[in-house]
Amino acid sequence: MSNKRIVFFVALLLGLSGCAPMFDVLSPDQKRDFYERVIEEAQSHRERAQFFEQQGFLAKALEEYEKGLFFGDIAGVDAMQVEQLKKRIEVERQAAYSRAKRALRQQKNTAALIEFNAVLKTDPQFEDAQQQFDLLLKKPENAALLTEKSNQLDQLLSQKQPSNKQLNQRDQKVKEVLSYRHNHPVALAYLVKQYENSRQEKTAGMVYLRQAREALAQNDLAAAESGFKKAQTFSATQKEGTRGLVQLQKRKDAIYLTALAKNALAADQTLKAEGYLKKALAAESSYQPAQVMLADIRKQRSVAQASVRLTTGRELLQEGEYIKARDEADAILRDDPKHPGALSLKSDANKAIKNNIARLLKEGELFFDQNRFDEAIERFETVLSVEADNTVCKTYLVRINKRRETLEMLNR
Repeated sequence: MSNKRIVFFVALLLGLSGCAPMFDVLSPDQKRDFYERVIEEAQSHRERAQFFEQQGFLAKALEEYEKGLFFGDIAGVDAMQVEQLKKRIEVERQAAYSRAKRALRQQKNTAALIEFNAVLKTDPQFEDAQQQFDLLLKKPENAALLTEKSNQLDQLLSQKQPSNKQLNQRDQKVKEVLSYRHNHPVALAYLVKQYENSRQEKTAGMVYLRQAREALAQNDLAAAESGFKKAQTFSATQKEGTRGLVQLQKRKDAIYLTALAKNALAADQTLKAEGYLKKALAAESSYQPAQVMLADIRKQRSVAQASVRLTTGRELLQEGEYIKARDEADAILRDDPKHPGALSLKSDANKAIKNNIARLLKEGELFFDQNRFDEAIERFETVLSVEADNTVCKTYLVRINKRRETLEMLNR
């Protein structure tokens, strides 16, 4: 969704709620903050949907994806994605339901409980599955098993300062309990809390990331480094923080190499300076000081080369090499279409050609008679460059091609 659509969307909500006049008095920063909150809310639906989908709660995932669709593109959810999930739900629901019925016929009550539970994770409104699930929960062996698993989970959750190993055991036990009962209050609450903690971590980490990126944009390297390192301390933004530190190091490299280039220029070592600047831009392609310095070097070189070409062109013009003189002017104009000296040289070359058309035609005819075709062609094409409709030149060029063909046949 474009910024204009976001503005329209927010304005529409405010208009419907009667708050539009209040929105008008907000400062630009307050409005931007409001937009960001709308975007964050939209994207939170996608993130919750992805979380539930990963945990196998496809019905909950679908609900969150559909909420995200309301916000349009800013949520990162499209209709095709939702339709694909609906098809997946239908396939998995039917497969789990078939397995559950088979287990029930075979009197495998625990296996049947697990499969009906899987059905309800994909479709909690499936009445027959719900009825069978409720009945199976009351079976003595299933009730005892679930009680045992729940007690084990309670013990793991009661640990005050769990180790990483114990935290992993908690996560595994939560998944195990939910595989028997999808709506187990303690296990489900723990799962949701873990997700919310992860989101809070991400939010906190993103604050440091934004601060670090702003500092980097202002070339405050110390503040940028501090922000990226703080972002690294949160698992949700650890990778982004690491990438930020890599980007920071590239900025430092670009600054160092640009300083070397500046020293090389001061010592009149232009090629060396250009090499340093290319390396600086290889480290960070958008580093502006290096871009500006390299552009200045290239501009100076272009000016020097244009001066040499201009001198050469004038000498060629004096020698009667009008086409070559004009070629020198064109080479300059390719880099600088408004170069006054090159425009003047090209104009003079064209005038000289026009003033010598009679001589050029005569020379071309003479070379044709002597079978010196390349020289003849050069004369006729020179005339055509200023008189595109010159019939004499066109006729001779056709005759040259025919005579060449005839001579080739005779020499076979």
